[in-house]
Amino acid sequence: MPRFNKETAAFFLKKAKKDRETAELARFCIDSALAFVTSEDHLRQTADWILTGKVIIEGEEVAVELTPKQKYVICKKYWAHASFSMDEKKALRDKALEGDNSDDAGNVKKVLEWSLPDAALKERLWSEITDKDSGSSLMEIRLKVQGFWQRHMQPELMAPYF
Repeated sequence: MPRFNKETAAFFLKKAKKDRETAELARFCIDSALAFVTSEDHLRQTADWILTGKVIIEGEEVAVELTPKQKYVICKKYWAHASFSMDEKKALRDKALEGDNSDDAGNVKKVLEWSLPDAALKERLWSEITDKDSGSSLMEIRLKVQGFWQRHMQPELMAPYF
């Protein structure tokens, strides 16, 4: 699966670069690529888009602005990956959510904290998610599930829950 994801993400990134003259098509290709971005190198590349404010693919700028949703997807995947330090994760989060006071941004912040690659965190979340007497709102449980469920980013941590 990692190879398939990497190759598929690379395909859509190249397509976005090739069709960069049509912003909507390039944005569609970036959305499609993000669905398959799981490798460290692709995550570093997409994080750089947020940090620099420029979408660079194979050394060439694609003149599209990332949407808030695209920034959210990149942040969630970056935070779930074990290769990045907490300082790197916080810097990306702060840049991506800069000036974004929306409810969606607030929900992303919660998901980020719950998506960290930590076995004790996964165990605690699983207990909270499956507690029928938890008293948590449906939205809170949904966000916890989103943070917990990192099948492609944390397969070794997800194995006990299959």
